[in-house]
Amino acid sequence: MQLYEQNLVRHGILILGKTMSGKSTIWQILERSMNKLTHVNAEKYRPVKIEKMNPKSIDEKEFYGCFDDSPEPQWKWGVFSILLRTMIADDPKINRWLLMDGPVDTLWIESMNSLLDDSKLLTLNNGDRLPLSQNCKLLFETENLDVASPATISRVGLLYMDLEELGY
Repeated sequence: MQLYEQNLVRHGILILGKTMSGKSTIWQILERSMNKLTHVNAEKYRPVKIEKMNPKSIDEKEFYGCFDDSPEPQWKWGVFSILLRTMIADDPKINRWLLMDGPVDTLWIESMNSLLDDSKLLTLNNGDRLPLSQNCKLLFETENLDVASPATISRVGLLYMDLEELGY
């Protein structure tokens, strides 16, 4: 219920907790529930489609994109910017969630602050601006916030999953 309520008011949600604390389970349950409830009340509940990525598995250039080293530099889109651009262009009647499952790193999360605040706008190095549409949400699934700044944490809804509370 907490994830559902955060989803109603926030466009960035961070699920924090140790491995096996239920982080993945809660968003999977909410996704399945929303998709089933669509058949019951399509006006209130829209279907959910999720894209997943591990942000720590690639460097910052591969994450957002960069100009190549050719004599006439060409923009090469990054994994995150391609996924975000695809989500924004998708049918607005479908809720789109981009799940970033992995450690938070200052190299990519700090550049996302403008996307997470009320402006909901990501400006890339090539000058393109990607506005987050109403049906798009960013979910972060991580074990700790050791390197996240207070500015980033204040821009997201935070859910803490306690391993002791859940148990095996």
